[in-house]
Amino acid sequence: MRGYEFTRVRCDYCGSNEQDVVARKRGAQVSSEFTIVRCRGCGFIFVNPRLCDRDIAGLYDDEYYAGHGFDRTIAYESADKDETKRADIAAMLAEAAGSLRGKRCLDVGCGNGLLVAELRQREADAWGQDSSAAALAICRDRGVPVFPHGLFDPRLNGQRFDIVTAIEVIEHVTSPTQFLARLRELLAPNGILFIGTGSWELVRRQPGTPYLMPEGHIGYFTPPLLARFFQKAGLTVDWQTLNRTWIGWRIIPGRPDSRLRETVVRTMAAFARSVIPSVGPFPLARLSGSPTQ
Repeated sequence: MRGYEFTRVRCDYCGSNEQDVVARKRGAQVSSEFTIVRCRGCGFIFVNPRLCDRDIAGLYDDEYYAGHGFDRTIAYESADKDETKRADIAAMLAEAAGSLRGKRCLDVGCGNGLLVAELRQREADAWGQDSSAAALAICRDRGVPVFPHGLFDPRLNGQRFDIVTAIEVIEHVTSPTQFLARLRELLAPNGILFIGTGSWELVRRQPGTPYLMPEGHIGYFTPPLLARFFQKAGLTVDWQTLNRTWIGWRIIPGRPDSRLRETVVRTMAAFARSVIPSVGPFPLARLSGSPTQ
């Protein structure tokens, strides 16, 4: 069995070295027990100590993208099981932007490219970004246009997009601050950013949840915490757009285009933000404009 190197880190949001342990879990691929902590200064939840950067990068090999790594739910070539979720994301982005027609979009960490394809079906000028050879091969086979570079590759420096999405990516990155700063650089004026990730306050209430993957899921968020990260990156928080990936949108019965259902969910979301914000919907972000309430 290969050896792994661990490194102890400060809080990426506030730099504090004062933390409290909130969970422990043994890795699926790395047999060591990992510790998940909450920063006493700002509340950011992260794995500490975590694998060193070299070992984290090494997790994302061909075996990982075939579903044999630390995340066994990954299966880029499997059946299209998230069609409804992609349609919801597209509808949410259309609401935020007014329309998707002609909008230049970038899906960061696009994987199998199916969200890009969904946005292109709605007349967006959508592109993917991924540095995985497995992902790029699948995208090429599906005719999905991609930037085959790392996110920080200088060849992306001149690109600007009206909409940037990153679905189930931010929990993997070693520095959410640097990640969001880079996404901000890629936004056009008045651009929209959507980050999809699991909510810590919902995850921690599920004993044995597979979402706790401490080898590669090294940061965990709540809606207020992600909002603070947005603000730190110089982005405006958008609470007004209905987040159609929120659990409240999924548990209320009815047709997706039902106005009554949408009204009920918007009311639930407003209540959650005011009473239990940590389990409410995650916000979107914008490059400029006045904060929405």
